[in-house]
Order: sequence, then C-alpha cells, then structure tokens
Amino acid sequence: MEGRSYRVIPRAADGFRLNKKAPERFYVRTTGNKPILLSTVITLDQRVEPNSLTQYQQLNCTSIQGMLMPPKEITLYLKPA
Repeated sequence: MEGRSYRVIPRAADGFRLNKKAPERFYVRTTGNKPILLSTVITLDQRVEPNSLTQYQQLNCTSIQGMLMPPKEITLYLKPA
C-alpha cells in the first residue's frame, strides 16, 4: 500500500483458525468495494523466532551455548580469536 508494508495480526473466530491456510480464504474488499480473496494480496510463511531479540552495541545478537560429550576436549575445537 503506497510502497509501505504493514505487520498485520489477524483475529478471527476459532473456526476460521483451524489450519494455517484458513486466512487465505477470507474475503476482503478493494477500494472499488469488490470482494477478493485475501490470498491475492498476502503470502504466508512459517518461521521459528526467539521470543525476544537481545542487542549488543545496537546490533541484534544472541548467545549460543553447547557442550561436548566426553572424551572430546573443548580445546581441540575452539580456536583463539
């Protein structure tokens, strides 16, 4: 819409949220009051994202943690920066 994108959080009755493709079957009206399927103007994707993004020096960051199973030694796999 005018070169902008908007984050939309749809709210619908439970019966209209039974599967991930259900929102594509909603009808919306155009500026000419003509009903069209919502799937003609939206695309849906599924992603895994953290609940929140932390920042360090104004950049998105995360901590990655892990451990090696014995008999491996961490000094064999980590190199000094």
